[in-house]
Amino acid sequence: MPTIAVTVLAALFGAADQYLGSWPGHAWAVDASLLAAPWLVLPFAGLEVLLFGAAYVMYARRAADYERIELESGRLTVEVGEAQKTWRYEMDARWARVCVEEQRVVLLGAREQLELGRHLDADTRARFAAELQKRLRI
Repeated sequence: MPTIAVTVLAALFGAADQYLGSWPGHAWAVDASLLAAPWLVLPFAGLEVLLFGAAYVMYARRAADYERIELESGRLTVEVGEAQKTWRYEMDARWARVCVEEQRVVLLGAREQLELGRHLDADTRARFAAELQKRLRI
């Protein structure tokens, strides 16, 4: 509803500006006509570009997030990278187990509890949990 109201008001303003700007005999008509000048677009275009750039930077900071899991020689290593920070967790694979809680996949170790698969959708997360359980049992 607010979008429709703004659109109607903009159309009315544009029509009034065109009408008043066409009157050559009135000094105030020229002032009203200047309100619709193209220079008014520039600050809003700059604001739009600034907001778009800020949204892109916020997206780009999280686009490189990852979780890397390595199972080698009885050691399970989980490396988590988020927002340009990296954490590394190591645990004995014999004591590690996978627990699926609601929509979360939790890796339980002797001392740690890690949530994995946060960047996956529900179906892929379920397949990931099953595959991780299978690999830990081997």
